[in-house]
Parts: sequence; structure tokens; C-alpha cells
Amino acid sequence: MNEGIHNIVEHLPRSLRDQVLSYVAAVEAAADAIFDDAHVEQNAQLRQQLLLVAALRKAIGIVSSCYWAVDNSLAVSRGSGASAVRVGGAIYSKESERYLELRQLHKDLNAVIDELGLRQVFEADNYTDVLTELAHGRE
Repeated sequence: MNEGIHNIVEHLPRSLRDQVLSYVAAVEAAADAIFDDAHVEQNAQLRQQLLLVAALRKAIGIVSSCYWAVDNSLAVSRGSGASAVRVGGAIYSKESERYLELRQLHKDLNAVIDELGLRQVFEADNYTDVLTELAHGRE
């Protein structure tokens, strides 16, 4: 696992970390086909960048989904006078530690994408487009 991916997953909850690493392994298994489809010559640096984007996409996808589900549920529940919601086995309020951690993780992952200059790459439709952007779009 490359250092960038390790830095992303090391502080994630175990279940999220496992999902991200499993997804990265699947993208790595498909990497040869992705390079072929993109008509890009393989090299170790591009392969590692592709896997880093895969890790970030999976992590932010899961975290964003959870964050917005909780945040929107809290907004709707306020309209009926409730200050907290139960999601799964957890209770969330705008002040709860779980909600604040989820919001911070969402913010941190988005900051990493921006700090690495990957926003445009990250928003590509598929991994062939991601790789093409990595290889040619950021030159």
C-alpha cells in the first residue's frame, strides 16, 4: 500500500478502512485494463496516483453518504421539534460527538482532495477518465 493511501486510511474506523482497502484492491486488479482503455502507458507513479484517487473516492463516497443522511435527517427532525435522530444503533444531534466526528471527517477528506489538487480528477466519470486526466490533464 502506498504512503498516501496509508495516510488516508490509518485514522478511519476499521469498517470504513476495510471497505476502502478492499475497493482499492479491486481497482488495482483492474488497473491493467484501465490503462489499456485509457491508452496510457503504465508506470508506477500513475498506478499509485490512480489507487490514491480510488481510495479517496471510496472514502468520501461512504462518508458523504452518511454525513448528508444524518445532517438532512437532523434538519427535517428540527421541523417537528426533535433535536436528535437515531441512525442504526447511534443517536445523533448537532452537538453529539459522533455527528461532530462525522462532519470533521467529511471536511478533512474534502480538504485532502483539494490539497492534492485532485478535485477535477476526482470528479471524472470513470477510472479511464481519471487516468487520462492524471496522465495528461495535470501536465
